[in-house]
Amino acid sequence: MESLDAPAPAGMDEMEVQHEDHETLRPDDALLQEEMRRAVEEAVARLPVNQREVLLHRQYHQLEYEEIARVMKISVSSVKSLLFRARETLREELKRYLHAT
Repeated sequence: MESLDAPAPAGMDEMEVQHEDHETLRPDDALLQEEMRRAVEEAVARLPVNQREVLLHRQYHQLEYEEIARVMKISVSSVKSLLFRARETLREELKRYLHAT
C-alpha cells in the first residue's frame, strides 16, 4: 500500500491534460489527446463529491493539505485519505491511457 504522502504516480499528479497546438500534432495524436481529456473529465465527474472537491482543490487550485482541510472543515488526515482514494479510483479508470503514454 502506498503512503498517503507519496507523490502521485506518473500522469496522475497533473490531472490536466496538456493542451498542445493541434496543428503540430499528428491527427491520431490529437484525437487521442482529446479522448484522454474527455475521459479524465468524465472520471473526475464520477468521483464522490468529497473526493472530487479535495482533488480539485489540490490539483487545480494547488492548495496545501492544511488549506483544503480548513476550506472543507475536515481534518488533514481526511484530506489525505480522500485524495488517496480519488487518485486510486482515477488510476484504475484511466489505466488504459496511463499505460499508453
